[in-house]
Amino acid sequence: MSERPLRVGLIGASAEGRWGSLAHVPALQALPEFELRAVCATRPETALASQRAHDVPLAFHDHRELVSHPEVDVVVIAVRVPHHAELTYAAIAAGKHVVTEWPLAASTEEARGMLKAATAAGVRHAVGLQARTGPTVLAIREYVAQGFVGEPLSVAVRHVAPFAGGGGRTREGAWAASRTGGATMLTIRTGHDLDMLRFCLGEPTRLSARIRTLRPWQL
Repeated sequence: MSERPLRVGLIGASAEGRWGSLAHVPALQALPEFELRAVCATRPETALASQRAHDVPLAFHDHRELVSHPEVDVVVIAVRVPHHAELTYAAIAAGKHVVTEWPLAASTEEARGMLKAATAAGVRHAVGLQARTGPTVLAIREYVAQGFVGEPLSVAVRHVAPFAGGGGRTREGAWAASRTGGATMLTIRTGHDLDMLRFCLGEPTRLSARIRTLRPWQL
């Protein structure tokens, strides 16, 4: 008899077109190894709407109830970065395996603390750096490993993000304009690109970087 699917609780499951609903829900529902068992949103009405939209057995508006529920094996955290540490610690304390979206935390210190806690608790933990699972990236990695491009001496990455807001932000998204929020062009998109490069080419031995802000954000 085969093992039962891992039962997943998704925190950040608003049915209003956010990342949890757009990316995590379809993936979890398509994979036989997992069962989307529970969703959690910030308000009762939002949680119930998500439950109905995704046809999920359990709905919560308090993350503590989700992470402690006996029918949840794995917790997926897909909310704003400033809340990642609190929610990840709660899942770890409940003894649940945890997947946290990228950026992992609002600071390096937070991320190190989360890693230390997960390791000490013996739970499996992962971060949502999904570029390395893309077919194009996997093909590049294979070509490099086969020596198709010879010995890579340098690499250039251009990341065009027309959806980045064009320098403007609504008041709802104003939190992301602060460096302390952990959701900047450097931490999000550059982080994804750096992970992709490490996956395809290996660890860098030296780093030299320059950063310029060409279009300051405005509310």
